[in-house]
Amino acid sequence: MAEESGLSGADFYALLKRDAELTYYSRLIEIKYPDLSVADFASQFSTAADPDAVIEAQGFDPADRLDWKTLVSPLEDLNLDNLQTAIQTRVTAMVEDAKLGTKTGPLTSALEVFRDLRDQVRFAVEHDLFKQDDYLNFLLRWYTPMQDFISVGPPLIRLEQLLALMAAGIVEFMKPEMQVSVVDGQFVARAKDDDHTYTARVLIEARTPGINATNNADPVVESLLASGVATPHQRQLTDGTQYFTHAINLDPKTDQLIDHSGNIVTGLYLFGIPTEGLHWMTTASPRPGVNDGNLITADRIAQQMITGQHDFDNHLLQ
Repeated sequence: MAEESGLSGADFYALLKRDAELTYYSRLIEIKYPDLSVADFASQFSTAADPDAVIEAQGFDPADRLDWKTLVSPLEDLNLDNLQTAIQTRVTAMVEDAKLGTKTGPLTSALEVFRDLRDQVRFAVEHDLFKQDDYLNFLLRWYTPMQDFISVGPPLIRLEQLLALMAAGIVEFMKPEMQVSVVDGQFVARAKDDDHTYTARVLIEARTPGINATNNADPVVESLLASGVATPHQRQLTDGTQYFTHAINLDPKTDQLIDHSGNIVTGLYLFGIPTEGLHWMTTASPRPGVNDGNLITADRIAQQMITGQHDFDNHLLQ
């Protein structure tokens, strides 16, 4: 699709935000503003050319307004000189809202919207609707990690346990940009521009690394790439620059690999995490009541293996 006629990432995000804001303020009115009408607000907000003006007109307490900047980039306004207290305050507020549940808590309900709308994002990806440059700069580099950050997290009890460990002095958060060195056989950690250091015998990397099909320890994938049976997936920017999406290249309609010559490898199928970047959110676990994309893909592959073809014209609409 030509760059000019593609879907703007900024416009797409604005629509997703409007859906989340509608849920947030509707829940907020229900629990805190009995003099306001949820139906009236929803009607005005959904059709307004300027949704922010509708929010402003409701007279919400400034502390109750949904602060996207704080949600998406919480460190920007966090008091780093009193970091432990600032984090405890922020997490406590999240816990209190989460206790209200996804049908009542304003923030928890709003963030749940981002999970509910994943198929809309998948639809845009599968049908190649985004502008060429926005696929990389908006979707892969910004939106995907952002939505993971705000909509994926631990169960409520884990946050309560974290608060308890912080209160007991067992857990302490470091300032951003941690640097680690080894001194006299021990790990020494410090934050950038901070003189305080932490020393320990053990260092645990507890985060999940980014998905990169060409940089992994899977011997099957390594062998397929080395032999040319599989190839890294690439896309092109408007200036002609090629870039890797970190996925394995395949035919998205049949899930069969594409080799180094550009030919479909008949009968060799791949789906799930190694296709992340060509498909979207393949790492998400199936949720109740949702026609999960990974499960549909598995059905489609199974049907092809048994019958030689499939009738999944658009797996997002099945």
